[in-house]
Amino acid sequence: MKIEKFVKVFSCCALGCLIAPGWLTAGQLEVTSHSSLALYERDTSTDKSSTLIPFYEYLGLNYLTDDEALSFYGYGWGRLNLTDNNYYEQKNDGEILAGYLKYRFDKANTSMMLGRQQLFSGVANASLDGLSMQAALGASFDISLYGGSPVALTEDGRSGDSILGGRIANYRSGLYELGLSYKKVRNDSTDDDEKLGLDISLNLPYSIGFGGFSSFNMLTESWAEHSYEMLVQAGSFQIRPFLQLFQYDDYFSSTDSPNPFKLLATTGEELTVIGAEVDWFGAESYEVNLKAKNIDYDLRGDSSQYISGLVIKHLEDLCQVGIELGVMNGDTSQNDYLMGRAFVYWTRLPESFPVEFISSDLILVGYGEDIYGQSNSTFISLGAGKTFFAKALALKFSLDYSSDPYFDNDFSAKLVAEYTYGKE
Repeated sequence: MKIEKFVKVFSCCALGCLIAPGWLTAGQLEVTSHSSLALYERDTSTDKSSTLIPFYEYLGLNYLTDDEALSFYGYGWGRLNLTDNNYYEQKNDGEILAGYLKYRFDKANTSMMLGRQQLFSGVANASLDGLSMQAALGASFDISLYGGSPVALTEDGRSGDSILGGRIANYRSGLYELGLSYKKVRNDSTDDDEKLGLDISLNLPYSIGFGGFSSFNMLTESWAEHSYEMLVQAGSFQIRPFLQLFQYDDYFSSTDSPNPFKLLATTGEELTVIGAEVDWFGAESYEVNLKAKNIDYDLRGDSSQYISGLVIKHLEDLCQVGIELGVMNGDTSQNDYLMGRAFVYWTRLPESFPVEFISSDLILVGYGEDIYGQSNSTFISLGAGKTFFAKALALKFSLDYSSDPYFDNDFSAKLVAEYTYGKE
């Protein structure tokens, strides 16, 4: 049996076992549904204006036994195209994004997960079908291990595909954590990716924090990434300077795998991003953020400087009003622009209104030079919604309009139903 079919069968069997009458009466169950029906137009290679009516369903399930030892989590999506066109490669599509059983042991803070899962562990940021475990080693070490088949390589089949790795970390609560991680991916029995990672987190005196991550490509024998930041708390201000370095030949995989960025691995490009963010918390109802960064491409000789400011006024009943201004000064027309944004989310509506909340978002962009003969872009979104059954069900409707150098006068409408069922 193919592993892809095994995952689906396993997830269905696990779900069936968990929702059997004996389980339902003894645990906590939550089901979430996000359904959306959209109407919009898109340009295709054969038609300047192709009407699309896709229906999307995102379904999630989370079950936890009363003793919290055993749990099941499942999440997936499906799409049904209600129009007869070839815009999508597959008219109807869908995928199980997660479907795993998790068991927590009483000792050593140990847990194991079996099934389709998303991993974030050092150099690992991948979806796999397999087994993972986490455990404490004494009072100052943690270890995690995983192995299975990478979901990202399913398009080429599963023969000879594998992923394995882990992370070990030494820490002292409130002071530091130092982690060493490893990941190896094989595609059709050929090494596709192999990296070592080093991550660090420090809590320094005077409310200063420092953390970051470096990865080393063992196939190219060179550093792939360095990303570090500092967090400084000064009164009502929070300052976060950061530095990021990427070497494309070592960061991206150039092997024959379904990686949309593999062409970047042969460019020899190096990207450097340096900047800082400042947040102000001096007023209870205001949120202020300032951001500045410099983006530099070594081989392209293209550098850009971006500065932005964001102010949000928070009111009662989750109401908020915000405005954002940003300036990008770049060497290319796409990276030379002035951006303005204003948005509102409002719940203080008269009881006679048919909806409970409204939202609006306006984004205007003016380019320093024309792009395909157009000097600006516009995006407008208007939305409204209402909740039912003690807010277990929310219905939302939105109308969007955009005009930019790539899509001219693009309209779309969307109806969304979000439902949550919970049982304790």
